[in-house]
Parts: sequence; C-alpha cells; structure tokens
Amino acid sequence: MNRAQRRKAAKEKKGKQKDVGGIMDMFDKLPDRCMTCDKPYDKKDKKMVATWNVVVRNKEEKVNLYCPECWAKAQKIIKEFQERE
Repeated sequence: MNRAQRRKAAKEKKGKQKDVGGIMDMFDKLPDRCMTCDKPYDKKDKKMVATWNVVVRNKEEKVNLYCPECWAKAQKIIKEFQERE
C-alpha cells in the first residue's frame, strides 16, 4: 500500500468514526417505551435489545423505539400500500 492509499484509508476511517460518534450521542435520547403501544423497554435485557427496532432521525434529533409487534404491523401496512400502487 503506498502513501496515498494509506492517507485515503485513514481519512475514510476517520469519517466513519464521526458517524458512529453522532449516533452514540443520540443514545441518551432512547425512550424507555414503544412509541406506538407504550410497552416498556428494558435497555439491560439482551433479548429486547436484539429484537426491538430503533429509528434515528438525525435532522430532527429524534430517536423512535418500536416493539417487534408494532414494527411487524407497520411493515405489513407499508407492504400493502406499496402493492396497491
């Protein structure tokens, strides 16, 4: 790897680190309940962490949290809507 390639790789790595840092700054805004059904969310429960869905809206600086049931319903509605068009 020559010098220019190393510089380019380092620059790309630095950019990715900034992206992760911005997302981690939003972690404290993670709600403790589902945005739709108000079901409680435990950040320490590994199963919940693996199955619940988080949607980060950077422009609005908002974090939305959805339980698996509400997420599945939303995906079904979106799919049905797309099939109509």
